[in-house]
Amino acid sequence: MHIWMIMRKDLTLQFRQPTAFLSTFMFCLLLVFIFSLSLHLSSLDSFPLLPAILWIILLFAAVLGITHTFVQENDNDCIHALALAVSEKSCIFLGKGLANFAFLLMTVPLLVLILFLFLDITEVINLPLLVLSLFLGVLGLAVLGTLFNSLFCNQAGLLMPILLFSLAIPLLISAIELTKVALALTTQLQPWLLLIVIFDLLFIALGILLSDYMLEV
Repeated sequence: MHIWMIMRKDLTLQFRQPTAFLSTFMFCLLLVFIFSLSLHLSSLDSFPLLPAILWIILLFAAVLGITHTFVQENDNDCIHALALAVSEKSCIFLGKGLANFAFLLMTVPLLVLILFLFLDITEVINLPLLVLSLFLGVLGLAVLGTLFNSLFCNQAGLLMPILLFSLAIPLLISAIELTKVALALTTQLQPWLLLIVIFDLLFIALGILLSDYMLEV
């Protein structure tokens, strides 16, 4: 119950003050234009670069969008009241993680659509696999960002990007490779799918196990 209440609270605040979503989306759009102008994405030779470009932009979107996770609670000094209100601190991690996951998912369809328009892609070889790779990859980014924000909520602005960039490397590689399979750029599926699933489950479990140490650093 507490998990869904926290998730609903965060999403309600996002819809009431959509500045975080708009700034994240505009930043992603700016990156698309930069990559398009510098790499000539409209040419056929640039098509194999699409998976890497997509996930680099999503990584920066995660850093920009998820850093606000505990800002309002810290500004109003309500973070400890929130910890006392829930039955377990893991509810905070799971609730805010789901809210961040939903927040990032809102940017994904628009970003993919814009990239496909730039590359003039009319069909995807394996659409279910593309959706699955985006789902698992965005889930991993949301879990990592929420975990580091909860563990270092008082100094997340300094530590979160460094930690996220460092530990997200296996996630990004596996997500890029899965996207390549969906676009028929490669055929090796099973090891990357297994890696990204293990990565997501590992950090979800790690966040739950470390929930007692949240909000204390």
